[in-house]
Order: sequence, then C-alpha cells, then structure tokens
Amino acid sequence: MPGLLKTVFSNKAEKLPHKIFEVADVCLLDPSTDTGARNERHVCVLYSDNNKTGFEIIHGVLDMIMKKFGIKEQEYQIKVSSHPTYFENKQVEVFLREKSIGHMGVLHPEVLKSYKIVNPISILEINVEPIFNQFEASC
Repeated sequence: MPGLLKTVFSNKAEKLPHKIFEVADVCLLDPSTDTGARNERHVCVLYSDNNKTGFEIIHGVLDMIMKKFGIKEQEYQIKVSSHPTYFENKQVEVFLREKSIGHMGVLHPEVLKSYKIVNPISILEINVEPIFNQFEASC
C-alpha cells in the first residue's frame, strides 16, 4: 500500500482517475519463525478519483481475481471490519474459506493527509498465496 500511495503522490498532475496495482512480497513480523519475520506475496489495487470513492470498482476487481483463479462465490466472503486505516463503515475484511486474506476500503483522511493526497482513494490488499495454492492444486 505505501508504494501505491507514493505513486499517487508523485503523479498528482496526471489525469484522474488513477487505477494502479502492484504485486510484491510483503515482510511481516512473525515471532514463530527463526528470523522473527516472514514474507507473503500480496496484490494491492488502488482507485482514486476526485468525486467518488470507487469502492464498488475495487470490489469488482476482487470478484474478478477470484473468478479468474476458479474460486467460487461461496468460497470467499467479505465482512465488515474496523481498521484505523479506513473510514468506519467503508471497509471490509476479505476471507477465503473462513481465513482472512486481506482487506479493502476507503482510506481515512488522516492516511491521505500523511501522503499529501486530497482525492478519495479505495484500496484492496490481499495475500494471494492461498489463491495461488488452490489454483496450483486444481491444475
């Protein structure tokens, strides 16, 4: 997510809407490992426009990712969440077979302010490893 927000900041003069994504390894603290950290492959999708949040567009991207990898609608779901990164009541957690794999929502103004961004932004960030693992197992 920080990389995409830096990209938006660096491209403020570009025509809206901004529609960008990134697939990258994310390092997470994990005291159960020898190193105290682990890597996961994540995809992050961002939509920014000046007069709409684009949450429905980001939700559509999530649905398309799942469909392209052969994951049925009943295998994944979204549930209301409460994370300070997002607006209250404009955020959800993404689950694949009852296991949390990420989140999406409309970024809170304080987050936007810290990156000097004025337009509303919706973001989806999910761990794609469980999706890839299921896809490989079915091939």
